[in-house]
Amino acid sequence: MPTTSSDVGGIAKILEMLALAYPDKQLSRQSVQVYLENLADIPARILDAAVRAHIQSNPYFPRIAELRQAARKLTGGRPFDALEEDPYEMLTRQAVELEEAFYQRGELDVQAWERLAQQFDYWRRPQRAERTRERLRVYLGG
Repeated sequence: MPTTSSDVGGIAKILEMLALAYPDKQLSRQSVQVYLENLADIPARILDAAVRAHIQSNPYFPRIAELRQAARKLTGGRPFDALEEDPYEMLTRQAVELEEAFYQRGELDVQAWERLAQQFDYWRRPQRAERTRERLRVYLGG
């Protein structure tokens, strides 16, 4: 997929946010270019959400593979070029998947639930974030 100037601008702003969040990490011009090229196929809104989640949960500057993995997680593994769904719908689908994991397999990934709540907050859905946290508290027995 060719990269448009608006894609590059969006990715550049996201890399700028990373640089501010991790001031000890210095990226060379060549490194920035590698990040731009290897993240260009990810929609800016998805990449932005992945970066924000990484910043909130990891003290180290992310590798390209980590950002791609986080973005894939946000999209449920769907190809980036096939995305038409808005972020809120993707998060709603993730909530359903987490509930199915709990009810069908007895799996409770506390960090995944909290990341989901943080993403609802990020996408300006504070009521949904609070409901997500409340469900987690119930599942934890508290």
